[in-house]
Amino acid sequence: MRAARERALPIVHRSTILAHWVAAMRSIAVSGTSGKSSVTAMVFEVLRGAGRDPSVITGGDLVLLQREGLWGNAWAGSGDALVIEADESDGSLVRYQPAIGLVLNLSRDHKSEEEVAAMFATLRRRTRERFVCSDEEALGALREGALTFGTSTRADVRGTAIELGPSGSRFVV
Repeated sequence: MRAARERALPIVHRSTILAHWVAAMRSIAVSGTSGKSSVTAMVFEVLRGAGRDPSVITGGDLVLLQREGLWGNAWAGSGDALVIEADESDGSLVRYQPAIGLVLNLSRDHKSEEEVAAMFATLRRRTRERFVCSDEEALGALREGALTFGTSTRADVRGTAIELGPSGSRFVV
């Protein structure tokens, strides 16, 4: 920081740089008050498994990347997709203009539910292609016109049979 100031170089917040990349790429912004790191990792792995070679920037470490000797929380792929963890704790998610905005859930966490719901509404307005959110009641008006997922009958994509057992889990859509 001192060297940058001495050279009169601009100093920008990481969310400003990330917002640039989110807008420039076909990005998926994963948000919610819990589960963001896990779902970001899952989306990244699905795209990677499909041969899309996506990029990822997340708050949690991806064990698979670490096993490959790479940093666990970021990877620059050669594809056009970027998967990010869009965090509400510092409010930075309102800067992003993703192709796909995804909201997992809403509960009291770093801020009040009302404050976070307002940030999610901003993310929805700034989403360029498709907004996706869970069918939970707390997400209220965000669900209208969105692609919804969950286990209730109001969900567009609905799990109908969930089995947990000693040999693993099974989820039927």
